[in-house]
Amino acid sequence: MRTLRRSPLCGVVSVALLIAVRSTQAASCCAGDINGDHVVTIDEILRVVNAALNGCAAEPVPCQGGGLLSTGQMQCDQGSGALGACPGLPAGQDAAVGAGAPLSYTDNGDGTITDNVTGLMWEKLVQDGSIHDANNTYTWSEAFSVKIANLNASPCFADHCDWRLPNRRELESLVDAGRVAPAVDPAFNTGCPTIPGPGCTAATCSCTKLGFYWSSTTYQDIPTNAWAVDGNVGIVNAFEKSIVPNSVRAVRGGL
Repeated sequence: MRTLRRSPLCGVVSVALLIAVRSTQAASCCAGDINGDHVVTIDEILRVVNAALNGCAAEPVPCQGGGLLSTGQMQCDQGSGALGACPGLPAGQDAAVGAGAPLSYTDNGDGTITDNVTGLMWEKLVQDGSIHDANNTYTWSEAFSVKIANLNASPCFADHCDWRLPNRRELESLVDAGRVAPAVDPAFNTGCPTIPGPGCTAATCSCTKLGFYWSSTTYQDIPTNAWAVDGNVGIVNAFEKSIVPNSVRAVRGGL
């Protein structure tokens, strides 16, 4: 049996890497991410192991700093307020620079969606009259006491009992600035009926209501308000916690 030895160039491949990293696991900055796509696959793990055994022939690309997501915008202002091909006018616009990791999601087949860059797991909203129905709305306190409490009650949703209300930054990470009505990736809006009411399940659709979604973040200047993110065009606003009903999409992970 061949034994791994420490090399001054590549070091020892940690056994923890083999145990902790799965083929679909997100990795915003992982040693095994050879192609730099923020996802570590089994093939990449094997290549890193072989590199350690045979002289570091497959060094991973350097990690990109910041860990921020791209906005999703793919077109540039042409200098007249009309969108078109980049670079557009003026130079240096969002879509021309392309900063940030590309948006990438995986439907887990259990009513949840994983962000492959941040590693956050999101609740998939549907139209089935259940607690997951996209048309349900809550006051801010009900978002915790009804929606989140229900997801974490036995048996916990998708076998996880740590669902929570996302904070403002987490919720904003779902905004795809290259789309409107709704401003989200198709992973969060596919096959959903246009007429509200029971009509689809997690196996057949993914829904985003064209309204505001509560975050767990209080508005610092007016503590009786909390921040919410619009699913229609992606704007952010603050609303009265005890009066205004908004939608809720639960999240877990990222702690």
